[in-house]
Amino acid sequence: MKDKAIYTTKEAANYLGVSPSTIYRMEKRGLLSPTKTSGGQRRFSQKNLEYGG
Repeated sequence: MKDKAIYTTKEAANYLGVSPSTIYRMEKRGLLSPTKTSGGQRRFSQKNLEYGG
C-alpha cells in the first residue's frame, strides 16, 4: 500500500497539532521514524504519523 503523503518536520507538527520540538522528542524516543533526504532533512509519511514509528 502506498503512503498518502510525505511531510516535513513543520508539516508533521501541524498535522499532529504539536510543535516541531515535540516531533524531535518523539523521534528521539522512538515514537516516530522519519526517512532522511540526502541533505539530512527529515520526512514523515502520513502512515508513520498516524500509526507511529
